[in-house]
Amino acid sequence: MSWRQVVKAATLVRDVLKTLKLRSWVKTTGGRGLHVVVPLKRKRTVTECLDFTRADRIEATYIEHAKILRAVMQKKADQARLLLKTHIEQSKAEVRKITLHTLQAARGRAGA
Repeated sequence: MSWRQVVKAATLVRDVLKTLKLRSWVKTTGGRGLHVVVPLKRKRTVTECLDFTRADRIEATYIEHAKILRAVMQKKADQARLLLKTHIEQSKAEVRKITLHTLQAARGRAGA
């Protein structure tokens, strides 16, 4: 793909975003491409999003949430607090693993 085509594609994406009333700008990649950046209102954290990228974490999250809710309903605040804290720490650890794996995989690709 030529540089002219890259610029044309980025301009097209920007124009479409503009019709959707989304402000955007172009950022160079440091390679042979461009990023079209669009600031969006954050609704979910990285941890919340990445925690649902693997089936085992989805299942674990449902189980952990059920335990937390049971403790809350049984008015066991200390237990609920501990379960929630444990769940958050486990999720953060999983996100670190996913992120590190993704970075290592990207480094292994030619041209990355």
